[in-house]
Amino acid sequence: MRKLIKPIGLENDSLKFKDFKDKNFVNLTSNLYLLTHQLVKNLPECEIEDLFDDTILKTTLHNKTFERDSKKFDEKLNYGKAAFADYISKNYNNIDFKEFKPLLDYLNEIVNNCTST
Repeated sequence: MRKLIKPIGLENDSLKFKDFKDKNFVNLTSNLYLLTHQLVKNLPECEIEDLFDDTILKTTLHNKTFERDSKKFDEKLNYGKAAFADYISKNYNNIDFKEFKPLLDYLNEIVNNCTST
């Protein structure tokens, strides 16, 4: 988290830093907000794909597995984020999005805050 907040100076504003830690979003200025998703699966850092359960992340497409790390990516063995997103959009009815709820709730709170001022 420090890598994210240091360039924008949040470490110097204890109130905003606390808000960011508690809610995963902070109002930077006017109607500019910084929103992140929550940490999941006891990971110290995570990407948005980590909000999907492991069965989705381990989905095999055309005998290939999902690999998000470009350094480990082998096009003969793996598919990337674009193919993963395409799979998600085509199969959303069968996918559990429960880990996305906090992110969407915070986004809703931000939108409501912006429209009420």
